[in-house]
Amino acid sequence: MPYPVAALISWRPFYQSADEPFFTRQNHKGISHDFQNFLRSGARNGFFYGYVPFTAENMSIERLADVRGDVVHAESIEGVRVYWLARRPGDNALCLVGWYEDAEAFRFAQSGPMRLIGNPEIWYRFRARQAFLLAENQRPIVDLHKLGLPPQQLHANITYLNENNEEHGNPDGVANLRNHLEAVADVRRRHDSLADTITIEEFRRRRTHEAIERNSNYRQFRWNFGNTCQACGFTAEGEPWSRALELHHLIPINRLALDEVRNVTPREFALLCANCHRAIHATDLVDDIERFRLENVLAQ
Repeated sequence: MPYPVAALISWRPFYQSADEPFFTRQNHKGISHDFQNFLRSGARNGFFYGYVPFTAENMSIERLADVRGDVVHAESIEGVRVYWLARRPGDNALCLVGWYEDAEAFRFAQSGPMRLIGNPEIWYRFRARQAFLLAENQRPIVDLHKLGLPPQQLHANITYLNENNEEHGNPDGVANLRNHLEAVADVRRRHDSLADTITIEEFRRRRTHEAIERNSNYRQFRWNFGNTCQACGFTAEGEPWSRALELHHLIPINRLALDEVRNVTPREFALLCANCHRAIHATDLVDDIERFRLENVLAQ
């Protein structure tokens, strides 16, 4: 039976896009290839591809197994749980970001399905069909000192959570870390406090939706609606309050066709204040302003 592994990556809000802001201990300024760690590739039964910075050429996957002889020559091992850890911006606290269930760990880095301009290949070390990402404000601190481990425990950004490994100088501390991560993950899973993961297609639709709302070519539509939020009735009187009113695209994300070329008209938009605009996107009423007003504004 494989043991779990802890992997240290950069801190990101969603791990969905290469242009997300991120933080690392080294304050790296380039592209951190773990940007896609929680972005499902393809359909809903597609994979998550997990990258972790790794100084060694290969991963000692035999250190993930109960019986080394079974995997000593294997190129991968299945059934691994990967705990993703990151340093929080501001206080540099080590936190649990999320985890992969029943992942496949590869001895050698694998070429992933995504490419970036100027970076022909994005590599990964783990592949899984099920991943759990915690929201930024729900990522618990992992205090290595309290668990009896030195701060440098995450050597080369990875720790094999098998206390029987001869390489571990403190097997009790490693066992404490594994038990702590398992307990935290179990509590978080049962309380359903996990952030959603989305597919590449869903992410592209979301980007299309945001691009339509923010496109300067459509700002002229803004003046078709006056100065009042169509949901709560907030009225903007001149600057800077008029900036609190935003165009809202009425077509739900799941009805946007990918790569569709068509004319966009004012009838596809409504005018909402910033608060209502963010609130309506948290519901399934993005195309029904009146119902949103009755159920979520007037009902308050």
